[in-house]
Amino acid sequence: MGEIVPASRVLLFAGIMVPYEQGYIDDWAPFSRFGNIKGRSPLIDFSAITDYYDEEMGERIGKYYIYTDKLFDPADLPSFKIHSNELEDKFSKGGKRRVNFDVGYISLANVVLASTKNFFHRIYLKDGIYAEVTLYYRDKKLQLLPWTYRDYQREDTQEFIMQARDYLKISSRGGGR
Repeated sequence: MGEIVPASRVLLFAGIMVPYEQGYIDDWAPFSRFGNIKGRSPLIDFSAITDYYDEEMGERIGKYYIYTDKLFDPADLPSFKIHSNELEDKFSKGGKRRVNFDVGYISLANVVLASTKNFFHRIYLKDGIYAEVTLYYRDKKLQLLPWTYRDYQREDTQEFIMQARDYLKISSRGGGR
């Protein structure tokens, strides 16, 4: 019989989509529950990858990724997704989102995204939230899965995630916050 041990702490991260001309969200106060931003990627032209969100958010969407300075229990993922959805609603205009969050976490083993949509490769957590492993770590690099979104397949995105993973590795040694 296997020994039951607490889950290792994980690093919260988010992909944040905004109108490209707006750029980064400067006022982080509404998001402070997630911790302080420790790392932020360059803004990419998300509309060049897909037009899926163009009708709702506009024709040119930017996306960037952040990770925070706090480590969390992976069981907290549903509450972060629910909170991020509330913030999306708060910042919407005329029933259309002006910001979109892909909330997830980075562990030493994988990258997990939260979703409100069920699919064959997602596991139900609680409160209407599902989890999806979108990348996993093997052979000293991130590995793709058949359902890995195109923006997570990009080399620059994976480099950023690996930087975040390195921060997690160092922070985990110190017990995390």
